[in-house]
Amino acid sequence: MVKVSTAAPRYQTLSMESIRARFVNLMLLLAALILLFDLFNSLAGGYVLMAWAEVAFIPLLLITYLLFRRGLPFGYASVVGVGSVAFLSLFSLTVDGYGKESALFWTASLPIYIFFLLGAERGITWSVVITGVIALSAANAYFAWVPPIFSYDVLIQLTLGYLALSYLVYYVEKLRGSYELRLDQALKEREALLKELHHRVKNNMQVMMGLLWLQADKIDEPRYRHLLLENINRLASMAMIHEHLYRTDAVEKIDMGEYLRAIVSHLESLSDHEIHTQIAPVALDMKSAMNIGIIVNEAVTNAMEHAFEPGAKGWIRVTLKDLGTRVALRLEDNGRGVKTESPGREALGLTLIRDLAEGLSGGECDIRMHKGVRIIITFDKERQDVF
Repeated sequence: MVKVSTAAPRYQTLSMESIRARFVNLMLLLAALILLFDLFNSLAGGYVLMAWAEVAFIPLLLITYLLFRRGLPFGYASVVGVGSVAFLSLFSLTVDGYGKESALFWTASLPIYIFFLLGAERGITWSVVITGVIALSAANAYFAWVPPIFSYDVLIQLTLGYLALSYLVYYVEKLRGSYELRLDQALKEREALLKELHHRVKNNMQVMMGLLWLQADKIDEPRYRHLLLENINRLASMAMIHEHLYRTDAVEKIDMGEYLRAIVSHLESLSDHEIHTQIAPVALDMKSAMNIGIIVNEAVTNAMEHAFEPGAKGWIRVTLKDLGTRVALRLEDNGRGVKTESPGREALGLTLIRDLAEGLSGGECDIRMHKGVRIIITFDKERQDVF
């Protein structure tokens, strides 16, 4: 019993599976419509036996078409489509019907459907069976067991032509399959190399962070020690990207939800203030993600250090929204705000945030510093780099 899911089958865009699925989907519908048209002509011409065969296959093709769109496995749908065309084509070689000459065309074109939809290995089995049936039709034409539709010479030529075309399509399919296999292997090797690269970069950054920690422990001046710790946090936010790419299947896109939550969790462990997150499932390229990570690190660190009175507790909110073609990042707190003329570390952090926002594709930055700081950054989801 075939279990049919309620969701349409999904394939990677422009993949061979996607192309085959679209082809069999169109084939099922067109074959049913062609048979429906041929049915009326068969009935009008008195070809009763052919009409009964078409009546049997029309609902089978339509039902398969409807089920395939709702999740019927590709293998079942392709067998129904190819089997229907093959049976009716071979049936027409011996049983008379409307437009009998078209049976020669459909029979000769069978290798294309068989090897393209069923693959090289299964296609060989189908081709052997079909060749045997065509040869049997030729024998019938020679011995006249049943009144023949086509002459012996025509069917012998059809048999030889079918074998030649089958070999050609089989050879092309084998080459394509071999190329696809090598391409898939090369892609897996590339992904493995990229993962190893990200792993090594992350390890190197951790070594740098360790060296900075050792240096910070030897500095007695709080101001300079604090500067080193800030840079350690920046490196940590960058290292998290490489850690994410190493541990997941993604090699080029960053899951911003997981990445930003990791940054916020790290910063929250260094503070008593509440940090709330509302992050949409957005995937960004590595450069954009790194800019966003440093911006979040900078804004949250600024808020933890400068937004609140000593001993007071407040909240910091990080929001990332998907706007379709653009993304919006909102960072805010309920602190005391910032004086625009402030020359200190806080103002330098806001300058860094503006510069990083401008480095995003189509990046726009709006900073308001009255009754708490609110930073809104919008940018393109896909980079539009010009080379």
